[in-house]
Amino acid sequence: MANANKADYIKQVTNTTEIDNYLNDKKLTVVQYTSKHCSKCKAIASHIQNLAKQHAEVAVFISVDVNELMSFAAKKDISILPTFQFYRSNTLLSTFIDRSIPTSADNNERGNFALSITNLVNLFLSKYNPGCNKITDDLAFSAQIAEEWIPRLAYVGFRAVIDLSCEGEDGHLSNEKYLLSEKGLEYVHFPISAVTQIPPSTFAKLTNYITTLPKPLLVHSRVGLHASIVLLAYAAKEYGSTPQDVIGWGRDFGYDYEGLPEVVIIGSGPAGHTAALYLSRATLKPVMYEGFLANGIAAGGQLTTTTDVENYPGFPDGIGGMEMMQKFRQQSERFGTKIITETIAKVDFSSKPFKYWCEGKENEGPDTADAVVVATGAAAKRLNLPGEDKYWQKGISACAVCDGAVPIFRNKPLAVIGGGDSAAEEAIFLTKYGSHVFVIVRRDKLRASKVMANRLLSNPKVTVIWEHIPIEAKGDGKLLKSIQLKNTKTGQERELSVNGLFYAIGHTPATKLVEGQLVLDEEKYIVTQPDSTVTSVEGVFAAGDVQDKKYRQAVTSAGSGCMAALECERWLSEKLGE
Repeated sequence: MANANKADYIKQVTNTTEIDNYLNDKKLTVVQYTSKHCSKCKAIASHIQNLAKQHAEVAVFISVDVNELMSFAAKKDISILPTFQFYRSNTLLSTFIDRSIPTSADNNERGNFALSITNLVNLFLSKYNPGCNKITDDLAFSAQIAEEWIPRLAYVGFRAVIDLSCEGEDGHLSNEKYLLSEKGLEYVHFPISAVTQIPPSTFAKLTNYITTLPKPLLVHSRVGLHASIVLLAYAAKEYGSTPQDVIGWGRDFGYDYEGLPEVVIIGSGPAGHTAALYLSRATLKPVMYEGFLANGIAAGGQLTTTTDVENYPGFPDGIGGMEMMQKFRQQSERFGTKIITETIAKVDFSSKPFKYWCEGKENEGPDTADAVVVATGAAAKRLNLPGEDKYWQKGISACAVCDGAVPIFRNKPLAVIGGGDSAAEEAIFLTKYGSHVFVIVRRDKLRASKVMANRLLSNPKVTVIWEHIPIEAKGDGKLLKSIQLKNTKTGQERELSVNGLFYAIGHTPATKLVEGQLVLDEEKYIVTQPDSTVTSVEGVFAAGDVQDKKYRQAVTSAGSGCMAALECERWLSEKLGE
């Protein structure tokens, strides 16, 4: 079997013999099918690593790279990444396939992705290992509270505190219970046993507290015990809520905002991170909501789906898109940006301070901000062809870099729709995997730049089909097998046999969040003042692809993020000086 670092709880397998050894084990085996080009796989990597660590006693996690073990993945009918399969004694127990997050998925579907994986793994661990009623930290938030924040709990809205601790120990907040009482907060110290088998009476007692204490209620557990999280989750379930509803207290209280204006950045692409960098260096300590698979892609935006970025200054040898955005993130955090992996679902810019709500908390009280930078980017367009929904993620994709390496496309004819730079780049990328790539262009010429057009047309594995459009996607009920094309001049139709269809036809700005709040143009891009990021609402700024339909480049997005930060800082200075 593959040797793994002690800190790495996911075994990286390199051949089928290793896989067979794991699958024949009586221990539960969780198989993750992945690829280095899969942005969703990278987005959930830390979640899966945590699951593997937390359940190491009862389950082993192995990772199968579909590029390196193509025949094995094909034998298992793996057509979508990521996919998880559960085995015991070489018997397949169940399969979890990521069909819950297509590009067009709504916010709730995307927001629940990591949680759904967590729930599934826990379901199997509980079902096949009844003694292990662990529930993962994905269902709870960090509970480290800086001492100076204790008297502020009432100020931010809490009315009661349950202080969990180990048996025989004082609660973390015990010395502050009188101060909490003075501030109008009820305080309950609740010691628990550091074991996973919790007596029913303990569940009942905590459930009673959760039910009867005034809300909002903060359940505080400084100890990171599984027992406290199990207890909390099950008691919350009995109460008729979810753990997030009971202990979802938003931000880390150790982050001090007193005396500073609250600047919120929505989005985590080059525009958002550049704005964060400039605002942080101006000591404004911005809060960035990077989103969890917002627009169907990982935090970091469209660049996370790009294999090589060669046109951004400072990287003479080029850099992977995911790696580049990780560097952006590290630099933002270095200067003090607080990054929250949640998606903002609703905003209210009608009055100041501005109000916003995260996914799953729309019915709770809002968080507020004195200024907002909107940098939500854009999402790939779809054609809504007959058969498109049926074969979406079963041969049809909007991201060649994300999905092009899966086995169903290997050595098969593929098609790309579009005539711009993105279409040319994706078609060239797909030649690494497909037997041949057809580029379907509705006009008689490409819109791509001269360099990209020449590169595309000179590739022997590429054929451009001019003056045609797709009108239907066809298949065998399981996978895409062909597309019906129509000549835009003659109307004549033809069928093209392909096993993969990739859309590269542009993007739709992610402005649904701000519809009715900000002025948008006819294409739904945010309208800003000329040569500015200032929107129709004073104090709200827009940067990146969400307001740029002309250039849509990483470097121009970063530039507009800089503009937004400088204009935001200037506006706040003038406001505070009034």
